[in-house]
Amino acid sequence: MALDFLWKVINFGVLFFLLYKFIKKPLSNAVRDRHEVLKRTLEEAERAREEWQRRYREYEEKFKKMDEELERIKKQLLAEGEREKERIIKEAEVAAERMRQQAQMAIEQEMKAARRQLQEEITNLTVQLAEKMLVGSIKPSDQEKLVQEYIERLRRMS
Repeated sequence: MALDFLWKVINFGVLFFLLYKFIKKPLSNAVRDRHEVLKRTLEEAERAREEWQRRYREYEEKFKKMDEELERIKKQLLAEGEREKERIIKEAEVAAERMRQQAQMAIEQEMKAARRQLQEEITNLTVQLAEKMLVGSIKPSDQEKLVQEYIERLRRMS
């Protein structure tokens, strides 16, 4: 039994030595290859994570710039709208002033025409009165009557 146990230990030792001798290099290579694969995978994952973070920061910066650009455009459009509003108001004020001046000129022309017509009427009445006075002998009562008629016509005209 002891001899049997001894042979088992020797067989195990020889088997272990042969396995160690023949399997050590391929097993070591396999473990090393697996280690390299895992190491590369981790490095690639780290690079991918860094790339993702870089892109994330890049897009975040772009979004920030876009927000700033949108705010700038909004302010610019509001300012342009305000300038356009002021321009329209000024144009309306100028047009209203022009219309007021034109209306004033039209009123003045109408007044001049009315004065001219009134002047012509007064002249005609004066001529008529002078004619009547010269045509015949006018008595003072007739003359008073003519003056009263003349004054009455002037009142009706104004």
